[in-house]
Amino acid sequence: MSTKSPGTAVGSWTQTFSLWCLNPAVVFREIADSCLSVILTSGTLSPMDSFSSELGVTFGTSLEAPHVIDVESQLWAAVISRGPRNYPLNASFKTADSYAFQDALGTSLEEICKIVPGGCLAFFPSYKLMDKLSSRWKETGQWARLNARKPIFTEPRGGQEEFESVLKGYYSSINQREKPVMGRKKKGKRVSS
Repeated sequence: MSTKSPGTAVGSWTQTFSLWCLNPAVVFREIADSCLSVILTSGTLSPMDSFSSELGVTFGTSLEAPHVIDVESQLWAAVISRGPRNYPLNASFKTADSYAFQDALGTSLEEICKIVPGGCLAFFPSYKLMDKLSSRWKETGQWARLNARKPIFTEPRGGQEEFESVLKGYYSSINQREKPVMGRKKKGKRVSS
């Protein structure tokens, strides 16, 4: 709850009094009390004991399944700070427009795709940069070389429907054992199954 007082303002300051409820149990209690079953699913809710405590309810039945992949042998996540010829891979505002940076990043991705046996997922800070890199790589032939190694799919700017269409192609490529590359905006659209 937040209220602004039309009373006396000091200079250009307006006084505001805010009350924030930071306890999710207050809201969840009403939801849990009004229904027969509550089903919560997520890949990130575990451990359930602390989650149950935060919501202020005891779940009669719960399932914590193992991860769908063996993280030790099937996942490698890394930040690579330097590319070919030790070129800094820094996508800051100052360097992102540089062809040297764009080419070094494209070559780095190509080298990674050569040695990674499965698919790849590349995150970009913005759609603008992802579009800029795609355009540059198409001009230089880098895109074609990448696509020859692994089919490339990029997250579209459009709505969920357009995104679902791209995902359908991506999953189809996985099913055909093509080991695709997915370019995504960091904090992009939600993947629903």
